[in-house]
Amino acid sequence: MKGLRTLMIIWGIVLCMLLSSCASMRPTLLPSVTVPPTASPTPAPMVEPTVDPTPEVTPSATSNAENIDALGNPITSADHFTNYITFGNIQVYEENGDTFVDCVAFNEYPEPIICAVDIVFYEGEEEVARAQLQTRDGLYLLVLNSGQTVLFAHVLTDMTITDFEFTIEFNLEAGVHP
Repeated sequence: MKGLRTLMIIWGIVLCMLLSSCASMRPTLLPSVTVPPTASPTPAPMVEPTVDPTPEVTPSATSNAENIDALGNPITSADHFTNYITFGNIQVYEENGDTFVDCVAFNEYPEPIICAVDIVFYEGEEEVARAQLQTRDGLYLLVLNSGQTVLFAHVLTDMTITDFEFTIEFNLEAGVHP
């Protein structure tokens, strides 16, 4: 009786397994059944203007033959417009072995000022690292609008420079002008 009961349980399990076995479901193509083609419009090519990576420099409309700026101050040197730019909120930090600089440039001139700016790190009197500041667009030729502009730099160096002295230098070869 006990053996018959065990045999019945085993047959029940085998029967359940046979009935519940997975059937293979594969997609197949039937040559006799095809989807009718639908007319879809051919997309027209979109013409988009390319972005010029460097802004065009035009002479300031507010300057005259006497070299006076828009605020009425005489322009006496090539670095005259650097007087209107200050930098603040400067943070030098390391992340994943790389060194970065974040800062904000404040332009107090009523027109945008175009310039290139480097941040230079020193150990004592010796320059140990240099990087160019760039805008969020990745441009190194900065267009600093009136007000504030957030700037970034990636400093390529193998040493930790977060505690080193640094200076911010305008690249006068690129010019500093509205």
